[in-house]
Amino acid sequence: MAGMQRDLGALYNDHMNEAHTGEARYTARERYDRVRELLARGVLTEGIDLYHAGLVMSDLGGAAVLHEVYELFMQADERGYPFARQHAAQQYDLWLRAQGLPQRFGSFWRWQGDDLAPEPFADPAEVAALRAAWGLPTLAEEAQRRREMRASVANARRSAGAGEGR
Repeated sequence: MAGMQRDLGALYNDHMNEAHTGEARYTARERYDRVRELLARGVLTEGIDLYHAGLVMSDLGGAAVLHEVYELFMQADERGYPFARQHAAQQYDLWLRAQGLPQRFGSFWRWQGDDLAPEPFADPAEVAALRAAWGLPTLAEEAQRRREMRASVANARRSAGAGEGR
């Protein structure tokens, strides 16, 4: 697999720097516009580039951009980029959510006390087959993964708090 296109890599690094430090050389709009220019010039053709282009563009938000990112993730998947399909499913649900519509794949969940449940689906009868066709874990597996993550975070917080009094 080839490395990320150089200009896109600089934009992706800026995107990540903003995510982690709050500081960036470019605004989300400037990064979005620069990625669109790279796409228009035809220099982003590899799955790795299309995937990371989507990540950078997603900062801008809005339903139209969210759908555009979904399309880029699908193209990255078609070119064999790992995890692109999973992120395409999440992006599609995010796009639906931005329009006030129920999700299709089960990307969004909510906690109610200690109970975990997916947010409403457009077609609950379709979810299991759709997730299987897309290579996503079952809803039960996803719920277990989220419970384990929550427990891990809680344990880390307890451990960090225990060290404060030393």
